[in-house]
Amino acid sequence: MATRYTKYRVNGFVFSSNSKDDCLVTQDSGVSMRAITTFRASGEDKNPKEAMTTYYGVISLKNLDASTAPL
Repeated sequence: MATRYTKYRVNGFVFSSNSKDDCLVTQDSGVSMRAITTFRASGEDKNPKEAMTTYYGVISLKNLDASTAPL
């Protein structure tokens, strides 16, 4: 069983889902994070490079409860 939320509060932060933003004048569902990742020029690249990059996304909040799922 999965429960879907439009807003979630954790550690003092409030996260809003993309569906919640659809009915608002302002939008607050975007997130970003910085991470070191490996870049390759192609699949055959033998000299990959590591660099800091920023990933952007949109929040979709779901809570999965495996204890109530039928077997």
